[in-house]
Amino acid sequence: MLSGDESIAFSWPPLASILSSSSSLRPPRALVLGSGAGDAEYLRAAGWTLSGPSDADLVVARGTFTIDDGTGAIVSKSKGYGEGAYESTLGTMLRSAASRSLPMLVTNPDRVRPDADLSPMPGTIADAYEKILGETMAADDARRLVRRIGKPHTEVYELALRKKENIRGKASIMIGDALATDVAGSGKSNIDSVWVVRDGIHFKDIRARIENGLDYEDAVLAELEQWNRGDVVGDYAAQPTFCVPNFKW
Repeated sequence: MLSGDESIAFSWPPLASILSSSSSLRPPRALVLGSGAGDAEYLRAAGWTLSGPSDADLVVARGTFTIDDGTGAIVSKSKGYGEGAYESTLGTMLRSAASRSLPMLVTNPDRVRPDADLSPMPGTIADAYEKILGETMAADDARRLVRRIGKPHTEVYELALRKKENIRGKASIMIGDALATDVAGSGKSNIDSVWVVRDGIHFKDIRARIENGLDYEDAVLAELEQWNRGDVVGDYAAQPTFCVPNFKW
Protein backbone atom coordinates (compact mmCIF):
# COMPACT_ATOMS: atom_id res chain seq x y z
CA MET A 1 0.00 0.00 0.00
CA LEU A 2 2.88 2.41 0.72
CA SER A 3 4.47 1.70 -2.64
CA GLY A 4 1.46 2.92 -4.58
CA ASP A 5 -0.66 -0.14 -5.28
CA GLU A 6 -4.38 0.33 -5.72
CA SER A 7 -5.28 -1.08 -2.31
CA ILE A 8 -5.19 2.35 -0.68
CA ALA A 9 -2.78 4.71 -2.39
CA PHE A 10 -5.36 6.10 -4.80
CA SER A 11 -8.34 5.91 -2.46
CA TRP A 12 -6.85 7.93 0.40
CA PRO A 13 -6.06 11.48 -0.77
CA PRO A 14 -3.27 12.23 1.78
CA LEU A 15 -1.23 9.21 0.69
CA ALA A 16 -1.96 9.77 -3.00
CA SER A 17 -0.69 13.34 -2.67
CA ILE A 18 2.51 12.23 -0.93
CA LEU A 19 3.31 9.60 -3.54
CA SER A 20 2.54 11.87 -6.49
CA SER A 21 4.90 14.56 -5.21
CA SER A 22 7.80 12.26 -4.30
CA SER A 23 10.70 11.32 -6.55
CA SER A 24 13.98 9.44 -6.52
CA LEU A 25 15.67 12.66 -5.42
CA ARG A 26 13.15 13.24 -2.65
CA PRO A 27 11.59 9.91 -1.59
CA PRO A 28 8.64 10.02 0.81
CA ARG A 29 9.47 10.14 4.52
CA ALA A 30 7.75 8.51 7.46
CA LEU A 31 7.96 8.46 11.23
CA VAL A 32 7.54 4.82 12.29
CA LEU A 33 5.81 3.74 15.46
CA GLY A 34 6.50 0.05 15.39
CA SER A 35 7.62 -3.21 16.91
CA GLY A 36 11.33 -2.92 16.20
CA ALA A 37 12.02 -5.98 14.08
CA GLY A 38 11.43 -5.27 10.42
CA ASP A 39 10.12 -1.71 10.79
CA ALA A 40 12.89 0.00 8.82
CA GLU A 41 12.99 -2.74 6.20
CA TYR A 42 9.22 -2.51 5.75
CA LEU A 43 9.44 1.19 4.90
CA ARG A 44 12.59 1.05 2.80
CA ALA A 45 11.30 -1.86 0.74
CA ALA A 46 8.38 0.36 -0.28
CA GLY A 47 10.73 3.20 -1.27
CA TRP A 48 10.36 5.33 1.86
CA THR A 49 12.95 6.79 4.21
CA LEU A 50 12.62 7.16 7.97
CA SER A 51 12.30 10.59 9.48
CA GLY A 52 11.26 12.56 12.53
CA PRO A 53 7.98 14.45 12.79
CA SER A 54 9.56 17.78 11.80
CA ASP A 55 10.14 16.70 8.19
CA ALA A 56 8.11 13.51 7.78
CA ASP A 57 5.26 13.25 5.28
CA LEU A 58 3.41 10.50 7.13
CA VAL A 59 3.21 8.71 10.47
CA VAL A 60 3.03 4.92 10.20
CA ALA A 61 1.63 3.16 13.28
CA ARG A 62 2.34 -0.56 13.07
CA GLY A 63 3.34 -1.38 16.65
CA THR A 64 3.45 -0.09 20.21
CA PHE A 65 7.00 -0.91 21.26
CA THR A 66 9.42 1.36 19.37
CA ILE A 67 9.72 4.82 17.82
CA ASP A 68 12.10 5.15 14.88
CA ASP A 69 12.78 8.57 13.37
CA GLY A 70 15.68 7.44 11.20
CA THR A 71 18.42 8.91 13.40
CA GLY A 72 19.48 5.52 14.73
CA ALA A 73 18.37 6.35 18.29
CA ILE A 74 15.36 4.04 18.42
CA VAL A 75 13.23 4.57 21.51
CA SER A 76 12.12 1.16 22.79
CA LYS A 77 10.08 -0.02 25.75
CA SER A 78 12.38 -2.98 26.21
CA LYS A 79 15.90 -1.67 25.48
CA GLY A 80 16.95 0.63 28.25
CA TYR A 81 14.24 3.27 27.94
CA GLY A 82 11.34 1.70 29.78
CA GLU A 83 7.63 2.24 29.30
CA GLY A 84 7.58 5.69 30.92
CA ALA A 85 10.22 7.10 28.58
CA TYR A 86 8.51 5.50 25.59
CA GLU A 87 5.11 6.98 26.49
CA SER A 88 6.63 10.43 27.06
CA THR A 89 8.45 10.36 23.73
CA LEU A 90 5.36 9.05 21.95
CA GLY A 91 3.27 11.92 23.29
CA THR A 92 5.86 14.46 22.18
CA MET A 93 6.11 12.91 18.72
CA LEU A 94 2.33 12.80 18.24
CA ARG A 95 1.91 16.44 19.22
CA SER A 96 4.74 17.45 16.91
CA ALA A 97 3.16 15.51 14.04
CA ALA A 98 -0.26 16.98 14.80
CA SER A 99 1.14 20.51 14.72
CA ARG A 100 1.94 19.87 11.04
CA SER A 101 -1.34 18.00 10.41
CA LEU A 102 0.55 14.92 9.26
CA PRO A 103 -1.61 12.02 8.12
CA MET A 104 -1.30 8.71 9.99
CA LEU A 105 -1.58 5.25 8.45
CA VAL A 106 -2.47 2.57 10.98
CA THR A 107 -1.58 -0.87 9.67
CA ASN A 108 -3.06 -2.75 12.63
CA PRO A 109 -6.05 -0.95 14.17
CA ASP A 110 -6.59 -3.45 17.01
CA ARG A 111 -6.77 -1.66 20.37
CA VAL A 112 -5.66 -4.48 22.68
CA ARG A 113 -3.57 -7.62 22.39
CA PRO A 114 -5.10 -10.95 23.54
CA ASP A 115 -2.58 -11.45 26.35
CA ALA A 116 -2.98 -11.55 30.13
CA ASP A 117 -2.59 -7.77 30.44
CA LEU A 118 -4.66 -6.83 27.35
CA SER A 119 -1.65 -4.78 26.22
CA PRO A 120 -2.30 -1.79 23.94
CA MET A 121 -2.08 -2.12 20.17
CA PRO A 122 -1.70 0.54 17.42
CA GLY A 123 -5.43 1.31 17.45
CA THR A 124 -4.88 3.11 20.76
CA ILE A 125 -2.23 5.31 19.13
CA ALA A 126 -4.66 6.17 16.35
CA ASP A 127 -7.34 7.13 18.87
CA ALA A 128 -4.87 9.33 20.79
CA TYR A 129 -3.65 11.02 17.62
CA GLU A 130 -7.18 11.76 16.42
CA LYS A 131 -7.92 13.32 19.79
CA ILE A 132 -4.84 15.56 19.57
CA LEU A 133 -5.69 16.59 16.00
CA GLY A 134 -9.22 17.38 17.16
CA GLU A 135 -7.88 20.05 19.50
CA THR A 136 -7.17 22.31 16.53
CA MET A 137 -9.54 21.10 13.80
CA ALA A 138 -13.02 19.70 13.27
CA ALA A 139 -13.52 16.08 14.27
CA ASP A 140 -14.33 15.05 10.68
CA ASP A 141 -11.09 16.61 9.44
CA ALA A 142 -9.15 14.78 12.13
CA ARG A 143 -10.74 11.46 11.13
CA ARG A 144 -9.81 12.03 7.49
CA LEU A 145 -6.15 12.33 8.46
CA VAL A 146 -6.08 8.94 10.22
CA ARG A 147 -6.54 5.88 8.00
CA ARG A 148 -6.94 2.48 9.62
CA ILE A 149 -6.18 -0.51 7.41
CA GLY A 150 -7.17 -3.80 8.96
CA LYS A 151 -10.10 -5.34 10.78
CA PRO A 152 -12.90 -4.20 11.07
CA HIS A 153 -12.43 -1.97 8.02
CA THR A 154 -13.54 -3.40 4.69
CA GLU A 155 -10.34 -2.84 2.71
CA VAL A 156 -8.50 -5.71 4.37
CA TYR A 157 -11.26 -8.18 3.48
CA GLU A 158 -11.46 -6.88 -0.08
CA LEU A 159 -7.71 -7.29 -0.47
CA ALA A 160 -7.79 -10.84 0.88
CA LEU A 161 -10.65 -11.89 -1.37
CA ARG A 162 -9.11 -10.20 -4.38
CA LYS A 163 -6.25 -12.71 -4.17
CA LYS A 164 -8.74 -15.55 -4.59
CA GLU A 165 -10.95 -14.63 -7.52
CA ASN A 166 -13.30 -17.58 -7.06
CA ILE A 167 -13.79 -17.12 -3.31
CA ARG A 168 -16.39 -14.59 -2.25
CA GLY A 169 -18.76 -13.94 0.64
CA LYS A 170 -20.22 -17.14 2.05
CA ALA A 171 -17.35 -19.26 0.72
CA SER A 172 -15.05 -17.49 3.22
CA ILE A 173 -14.95 -17.40 7.01
CA MET A 174 -13.24 -15.12 9.52
CA ILE A 175 -11.77 -16.70 12.68
CA GLY A 176 -10.93 -14.40 15.58
CA ASP A 177 -11.36 -13.47 19.22
CA ALA A 178 -12.24 -9.76 19.16
CA LEU A 179 -15.86 -8.71 18.73
CA ALA A 180 -14.99 -5.16 17.64
CA THR A 181 -12.60 -6.15 14.88
CA ASP A 182 -12.84 -9.81 13.88
CA VAL A 183 -16.57 -10.41 14.28
CA ALA A 184 -18.08 -6.99 13.53
CA GLY A 185 -15.64 -6.46 10.67
CA SER A 186 -16.47 -9.72 8.95
CA GLY A 187 -20.18 -8.99 9.28
CA LYS A 188 -19.63 -5.59 7.71
CA SER A 189 -18.10 -7.37 4.72
CA ASN A 190 -20.81 -10.07 4.59
CA ILE A 191 -18.43 -12.84 5.65
CA ASP A 192 -19.28 -15.55 8.18
CA SER A 193 -17.28 -15.61 11.40
CA VAL A 194 -16.09 -17.92 14.17
CA TRP A 195 -15.75 -16.22 17.55
CA VAL A 196 -12.98 -17.88 19.61
CA VAL A 197 -13.91 -17.31 23.25
CA ARG A 198 -11.51 -18.85 25.78
CA ASP A 199 -8.32 -17.86 23.95
CA GLY A 200 -9.32 -14.25 23.44
CA ILE A 201 -9.60 -10.79 24.89
CA HIS A 202 -13.17 -11.19 26.14
CA PHE A 203 -12.69 -14.26 28.29
CA LYS A 204 -11.59 -12.33 31.39
CA ASP A 205 -15.07 -10.78 31.58
CA ILE A 206 -16.78 -14.02 30.60
CA ARG A 207 -14.91 -15.90 33.32
CA ALA A 208 -16.07 -13.32 35.87
CA ARG A 209 -19.66 -13.99 34.82
CA ILE A 210 -19.10 -17.73 35.26
CA GLU A 211 -17.62 -17.16 38.72
CA ASN A 212 -20.75 -15.16 39.56
CA GLY A 213 -22.99 -18.12 38.81
CA LEU A 214 -23.72 -18.20 35.06
CA ASP A 215 -22.95 -21.32 33.07
CA TYR A 216 -20.54 -21.04 30.16
CA GLU A 217 -23.11 -20.61 27.38
CA ASP A 218 -25.12 -17.98 29.25
CA ALA A 219 -21.95 -16.08 30.16
CA VAL A 220 -20.90 -15.98 26.52
CA LEU A 221 -24.33 -14.73 25.42
CA ALA A 222 -24.36 -12.10 28.18
CA GLU A 223 -20.97 -10.77 27.07
CA LEU A 224 -22.12 -10.62 23.45
CA GLU A 225 -25.35 -8.83 24.36
CA GLN A 226 -23.58 -6.29 26.57
CA TRP A 227 -20.99 -5.54 23.93
CA ASN A 228 -23.64 -4.98 21.28
CA ARG A 229 -25.49 -2.57 23.54
CA GLY A 230 -22.44 -0.40 24.09
CA ASP A 231 -19.70 -0.88 21.52
CA VAL A 232 -21.26 -1.37 18.10
CA VAL A 233 -18.86 -0.51 15.28
CA GLY A 234 -20.77 1.92 13.07
CA ASP A 235 -24.04 0.29 12.04
CA TYR A 236 -22.72 -3.24 12.42
CA ALA A 237 -23.27 -5.33 15.53
CA ALA A 238 -21.07 -8.27 16.38
CA GLN A 239 -23.07 -11.31 15.28
CA PRO A 240 -20.80 -14.35 15.08
CA THR A 241 -21.96 -17.20 12.90
CA PHE A 242 -20.30 -19.73 15.22
CA CYS A 243 -18.74 -19.65 18.70
CA VAL A 244 -16.00 -22.05 19.81
CA PRO A 245 -14.18 -22.23 23.16
CA ASN A 246 -10.70 -22.60 21.67
CA PHE A 247 -9.07 -22.49 18.27
CA LYS A 248 -7.43 -25.84 17.57
CA TRP A 249 -6.06 -27.01 14.27
